[in-house]
Amino acid sequence: MAIDLGDPIAKRTAMSRTSIHPDLAGAMNPKAIGERLVLLRTAFGLRSSEVADLLGVDRAYYNRFEHGKRMVSDSVAVLLVDRFGVTLDWLILGRSNTLTVDLAEKLRAAMDEPPPVG
Repeated sequence: MAIDLGDPIAKRTAMSRTSIHPDLAGAMNPKAIGERLVLLRTAFGLRSSEVADLLGVDRAYYNRFEHGKRMVSDSVAVLLVDRFGVTLDWLILGRSNTLTVDLAEKLRAAMDEPPPVG
């Protein structure tokens, strides 16, 4: 039986079956995103609670993102892009080629620093 991709419901169903490339799936997992969030706050010299306060979200809620317990929400991702100048490509997929040179260098330098506690 052929699927008519002109039919919007059939098209959506067929697209939902499309698998994500393993490299992208690995980059998109909550643990990997949480590691990037820790790197970001380290680069800015902030504690987790300070980032949560800057974003206007509950500290425990934000902490779940950093610890990879929960996938970062769309609204928090947009706030991170707005407040810190990161890109969704970097935040979700780990692609640093879309960052500004200054921010990329700041993040690279933070890789050797311990994150601020809290």
